[in-house]
Amino acid sequence: MNEKLELKRSGDPSVSTQRIDPLRIEVLCCRLWWLKKWKNGKLSSPYWRLYWNKNKGAYITYKGRKIEINPDKVILIPPNTMFETSIKGNENMSNNELEGGVIQCSNDVEKYINQNNIIHLFIHFNLGKALDQFNSNIYEIPLSDDQREFIQQIKKKVLSNNDLIRIHTAIKIHQLILSTIQCIDENQLLPQQLNARIIKTIEFINEHYFRVIDNAELAENINMATNSFTRFFKQNIHLSPQEYIKNVRIGKACHLMENAELSFDFIAQKVGFSDRYHFSKVFKTVKGIPPAQYKKQFIMK
Repeated sequence: MNEKLELKRSGDPSVSTQRIDPLRIEVLCCRLWWLKKWKNGKLSSPYWRLYWNKNKGAYITYKGRKIEINPDKVILIPPNTMFETSIKGNENMSNNELEGGVIQCSNDVEKYINQNNIIHLFIHFNLGKALDQFNSNIYEIPLSDDQREFIQQIKKKVLSNNDLIRIHTAIKIHQLILSTIQCIDENQLLPQQLNARIIKTIEFINEHYFRVIDNAELAENINMATNSFTRFFKQNIHLSPQEYIKNVRIGKACHLMENAELSFDFIAQKVGFSDRYHFSKVFKTVKGIPPAQYKKQFIMK
């Protein structure tokens, strides 16, 4: 009797145990921007990115391969993939040049296109522990009719209320994410087989990013010498431990700025920086713009 009761509570009335790969979608932001300048080198973040552009002229570069973002496909970028961005005519600009912002209403879309700007839809999201440790790559997904409809509905709702995503729109965003992920070949849709010590290190960083963490502590946590650990981590993640920690902290800071009205002093302390000045310096290095500009463009009240 107790066994049957326990099975009912688990949600599975069967006697045998069933293993289902974990999938947990957490959407960090869904924005429609206009872009005049978009020159970034060595972009990498601890979350997935989905890109779609209404018009042609913007590119990402990955391992020397230049890929156009256009209306007929979406681009999927797994976490910790290093890539560059540019717009036609921006190629000779210095890195970390960004000029653009949130589109406030549908009437502005054609206006920005007529001014030779790119209309850029982007969604940042996580898929849970397993699929967030995905092999680095860039996936080009040709759009189906259903996906085109998802994008049109998402655009319409985001334009009508940029700062509040209701449940029906959230469902469309999830449907777009899932339908594009499913387009990846099943043989490629496998989490990166990371060494257990790397996984333990990433988990430790995610739990303690808000305080000072040096390489010696990370190495000790997995019983390795500091120098050996530093080389080992970079060979697996393609970033140094401290670069990875910076990306995690800045990602957490972006999430706070996108979802709450908080001071930069509070955010800096919350994500592990000694003060707002150090935070601002690192933020600009990682994102290419100061946090004040980022906040203004992402949360326009």
